Amino acid sequence: MTSNIELKKVNTWQWTGSRWKKHENQNWTIKDPLEKIKSKYNKGTSLIFDFYVFNYSSRFPQEISEVDINAADALIGANISAKNIRWQNVIDSLDEINETLEKSKLPGCASIDDEDNIEKAANLIKKFRRDEIGLAIASKILITKQPYLIPMMDSVVQDCFTSDDPGKIMKEFKRLLSDEETKATVSNIIKEVKEKYHFEVSPLRILEQLIWFDWNLLRHHDEIFYVSGFEEWIFNYKKADLGVHRKS
Repeated sequence: MTSNIELKKVNTWQWTGSRWKKHENQNWTIKDPLEKIKSKYNKGTSLIFDFYVFNYSSRFPQEISEVDINAADALIGANISAKNIRWQNVIDSLDEINETLEKSKLPGCASIDDEDNIEKAANLIKKFRRDEIGLAIASKILITKQPYLIPMMDSVVQDCFTSDDPGKIMKEFKRLLSDEETKATVSNIIKEVKEKYHFEVSPLRILEQLIWFDWNLLRHHDEIFYVSGFEEWIFNYKKADLGVHRKS
């Protein structure tokens, strides 16, 4: 059995009767983390994306290819191809980004535990950002090269940490993963994933997916919310201590 994960001092939400209200620096308990990861991998394209990243793409950390861009676009909703100008801006930026990647000399297993790595990654993300390429797209592409250092930073993750600053968000992930109980639980999940799906995912990717799962809520009716794309997982704001849980 895998323990719950306690996220300390992150953004949480409280339903006020008509809207969500943010509460900063609260604790949030992620219930049944292993079952949530299995749900993500058994439904949708996260499994294919992670299999590609951890078995192939991250072995070549100095060069982003059009295959990496297509993987982010088609498999994890980067929506790069939604606009021609967006796609072209990504393609046009590749030479500059790959040159920066090469100069950074970051190995494919560069860890978020190293503050210098975080600074290099934040600078890399900032170089990538331009018209039509925001933090979500930049991070979803760059995770194909640095999955132990760069998390996906879509709007859900940004809401959790109340920031769109990549350096700050990465430092928050580092802080959470330095907790011994969290580290042990995530490590157990990684072992289970390797046994069931035959690849070894990073602690960062596990935690980021769990944050996405618990924060990506859509309203069902006044009291009940469900996880987008996973209607069997719900959150009842009147029973908040249950967290996001599977419908009985």
